[in-house]
Amino acid sequence: MIARMSTAAFWILIIFRNFIDLFGDLWLRITGVQLFTLTVDSVYKGLPDKSRAYLNSDIVGKHVIESISRLVSALNSCREVSTVGRFILHRSIVEGLRRRADLVECLKSNPEILAVKISRPVFIVSMPRTASTFLHCSMQKDQRWLVPETWQLSFPTPPPHIPFTISEIKRIDEMTKQLKYSHLLAGEDMKAAHDVNARDPEDETIFLECEGVHNFLPQLLKGSELDSYAQWTYEGLTTDDWCRIYTTLKQTFQTINYHRKDIAGKRVLWVTHFPCLNAEALLQVFPDAQFITIHRDPPKLVNSISSLVCNISKQYKRNGDNNKVEIGKRLLKHMEKGIEMLMDFRERHSGESERFIDVLFEDLTKKPAETMKGIYRKLGENWNENDCKQLIEYVAEQKAHGGGRHKYSMTEFGLDFEEVRMKLKSYSRRFLP
Repeated sequence: MIARMSTAAFWILIIFRNFIDLFGDLWLRITGVQLFTLTVDSVYKGLPDKSRAYLNSDIVGKHVIESISRLVSALNSCREVSTVGRFILHRSIVEGLRRRADLVECLKSNPEILAVKISRPVFIVSMPRTASTFLHCSMQKDQRWLVPETWQLSFPTPPPHIPFTISEIKRIDEMTKQLKYSHLLAGEDMKAAHDVNARDPEDETIFLECEGVHNFLPQLLKGSELDSYAQWTYEGLTTDDWCRIYTTLKQTFQTINYHRKDIAGKRVLWVTHFPCLNAEALLQVFPDAQFITIHRDPPKLVNSISSLVCNISKQYKRNGDNNKVEIGKRLLKHMEKGIEMLMDFRERHSGESERFIDVLFEDLTKKPAETMKGIYRKLGENWNENDCKQLIEYVAEQKAHGGGRHKYSMTEFGLDFEEVRMKLKSYSRRFLP
């Protein structure tokens, strides 16, 4: 688990952050200039020369540059973002592009990586806050699955070894530090809402950063240009663009598993969430994939994601600048879009019942062993006593840790239970009892 910082160190970090943000606001009022300017040029200057060369070549798709240009413009119009928030976002954008260029260099030096077979992958494709992380982490305990870990998605190159080298242990330690400070800036509630450590699996967010696509940010921050950026990622990015993106994902899987000697017969397991994906393109790149979708009562789903976003977004904002009612309204729109995308995808593939596995949130959380056995059966995998034992131990560990227990209410976010249910009734009629 992520090490805890002392109380004194925590308050020093928070006070320092607040001081920088206040100074940045004062500087802006006096000079009319941001203390830390986020521009496309500043992003490029933060990259090594070789990385810039790759990004300007045909090897990396034009969508990467366009996405960064649109994102930077949108973030600069967002008044919510603090000075420290701008620095964090700048680093995130730069690091994502550096990872992309490093992957290109790695594949150029080791083309045999592309011969690694990724067969019959399983994607947990759901809305956020549906216990997808619980399912992902519990299945990770089964060694039959190839589950990319958070540190591997952040540092996929050079290809990791088993057992880990000293260099890879340092990469894990670096990821642990990054997660620790992210949680500190987001606040204590973040650990209860979504506690992730370096060895845990993680969703699409880290990977998409390397393609210049930060389509989770419009859920975290408000602004008309950010709304337009989100719309562009949904509709402006073509299926061909998304196929290039998911081809990079496949290459990332191949790189992470390049040195594994036990890959034969194992299947990659990964989670991605609507609306931050293009399921049609994912299927085109991985035509033999199976999909697990977890379904949850829409009012509870929207309420939970609003609470999570409220916590995550704190690291980018001035202290105390969190309008919960505005967050609730914004997240409801994004969840409506996500559910629309989910239902359209399933409608287009309605005749492929063996490809899709539908799971109820209530079943997974209240009857995990029985539900998991059913999931394995539909995946064509054996569920044995050892699997059951590992699951029971993981559930007990989560309960002891208090994972997932954080307090929130719909009224905090200006949400009305019946209004949300009516808006999303077509989804409930199709997938819920």
